[in-house]
Amino acid sequence: MQQRLTILFAHYGENWIRGSERVLLDLMGGLDRKQFRPVLWCNSEVMAAEARALGVQVHVSPMAYFLDYASPRFSPRMVLRLMSEARRMIRREKVDCVHANSAAPCQWLAPVARSMGVPMLAHLHANYLPRSRYVCLLHLVPLLVGVSRSTLQGLQQDGLPDGRTEVIPNGIDWIRMSGGDHRGFRQELGIAAEDFVILAVGSLIPRKGHDRLIAALQRLPAERNAHLVLVGEGSDRGRLEALIAELGLTQRVHLLGARSALADMYMEADCFALASHDEAYGLVFAEAGYCGLPTIGMRCGGVPEVVQDGVTGLLVEPGEEAAIVATLASVMDRLAADPQLRVKLGDAGRARIMRDFDSERMIEAFATIYRRLTASPALATGWRGIEFGPYLRMLQKRRPSLGF
Repeated sequence: MQQRLTILFAHYGENWIRGSERVLLDLMGGLDRKQFRPVLWCNSEVMAAEARALGVQVHVSPMAYFLDYASPRFSPRMVLRLMSEARRMIRREKVDCVHANSAAPCQWLAPVARSMGVPMLAHLHANYLPRSRYVCLLHLVPLLVGVSRSTLQGLQQDGLPDGRTEVIPNGIDWIRMSGGDHRGFRQELGIAAEDFVILAVGSLIPRKGHDRLIAALQRLPAERNAHLVLVGEGSDRGRLEALIAELGLTQRVHLLGARSALADMYMEADCFALASHDEAYGLVFAEAGYCGLPTIGMRCGGVPEVVQDGVTGLLVEPGEEAAIVATLASVMDRLAADPQLRVKLGDAGRARIMRDFDSERMIEAFATIYRRLTASPALATGWRGIEFGPYLRMLQKRRPSLGF
């Protein structure tokens, strides 16, 4: 009989539930409790409440990390407190493996896990700049798991061996997606059944490129009766509302705010689009594909690893903003004019997502890693075997190249 393993999940972030938080909750909730005991350490009360609802033991305390872009002034006292708290928690909970959900917790967890002989991995949901990779001590973490190949490229360029990295795509939890209020947005917004609806799901922040979609929509022929429905909230709402009014699109662009029943949202749309300036993975592309929607995205970051151009969706090349908007309008119009193409791309997308991006597949992949790391802890703990090459090369470079 296999030993039940205690996994300490460390999450540092804002007080909300978005992409990386949702993936972690799906992972903790899906682990076989006969084999694994998840314990969450986080700084977010919202995240803590969601985890407790899944039956996960939770510890909440203030967190911070330092020396990075826009991080607070360095506090040795805070770092020592976090390291001391990590040691106590690992001893008290008898932790078998540490799982850092992003780079920030590695700054204090990597040295502690190494010194205590506890295996550790970092789950990376973003593309980190050189300075972030070094100050978060990612190169000290025994195993780095990226949600896409693009999230690991910087670390590989630093000289980290291939054996220290692995890719596990985010999985789709259909049951979780289907929960919620089940309100139909077409009826709510007065959109006719025959009108063409483009759905975008993502925080209302500049990086998501919602302004590109709004500008592209204005270029579509009037006979398309096209609408853009944006689901999400964020600091960019005011600017987007002003742009919508300026372009005379108040009857065709709809800001719905945050919604929980995303499956119902996808089911009512004709296509999905997101024009992000950068996207490490794009969980919403996989969700839309699972629901049989053709997808439109930018050829950047991890998006091409989810959206297959011409097979499950259509990708737009980065470049000048005017060219991007013109191309977005062109592919939107192409899908609006060709229902058969929409069905073809949507069917192919659903088949691929069900095959490669299922939540059970993701959960089992992490379970396998936990077993592997704990079965041979000597390979992933202690100070021997650490690759100091990236740090030595970093010191040889000029400081400006790392952003210090």
